[in-house]
Amino acid sequence: MRVQTPVVDDLMVADPALVPVTVVAEGAWIGKFRIVRELGRGGMAVVYEARDSLLDRSVAIKVLRENWHEQSSMIQRFLNEARSVARIAHPNLVAVYDAGQVDGHYYIVLELVRGQNLQTLIQRQRLTWFEATRIVADAGRGLQTAHGLGIVHRDIKPSNLLLAEDGVVKLSDFGLMRFLQSEGPDSTRTGSLMGTPEYMSPEQCRSERAGIASDIYSLGATYYALLTG
Repeated sequence: MRVQTPVVDDLMVADPALVPVTVVAEGAWIGKFRIVRELGRGGMAVVYEARDSLLDRSVAIKVLRENWHEQSSMIQRFLNEARSVARIAHPNLVAVYDAGQVDGHYYIVLELVRGQNLQTLIQRQRLTWFEATRIVADAGRGLQTAHGLGIVHRDIKPSNLLLAEDGVVKLSDFGLMRFLQSEGPDSTRTGSLMGTPEYMSPEQCRSERAGIASDIYSLGATYYALLTG
């Protein structure tokens, strides 16, 4: 079955038929990275497959949308994602290679995971309980490592779990992350919510501070989605 609406994900090589219209043209350069094609887009950034001309390898490059360039808080959030995830080395987390700003583009360079996200997978096929459990257990190991460094993801959902071609599960997209020691509510402005409603914990829905338990709640909701489709 072909998915009719593209599932936006940050690091996957998407089905070419589902790839959105390109913003940065194929063949364009961002620093030493040559854009190959667009992989997906979200509210904060657009993600491309690119080629590192110096190291001669394929990567995913996440580029902040231009409409956020005038908001320093969004730029800071975007770069904080790179700094924070770069501290983590774990097989179940997507690796961060680099970040910077060039020619007006703020970008993060990440490991390119060839495979598919779990949202796409469960729309196409039914997982066995054993496979769903294995996937969530692997994601939980990566999440535990992030929590150990004081990082709360805040957006655990099937489309942020990537299943590589070799079967390894990787947790991606820390764009909404926060630090456990940070103070104040999780919303950036009055009345705003951070997260994906179907998978948000009750405290996130109330714009209260999200902690480790919030991520565990969202991982449980994700497990339910993987089991039931």
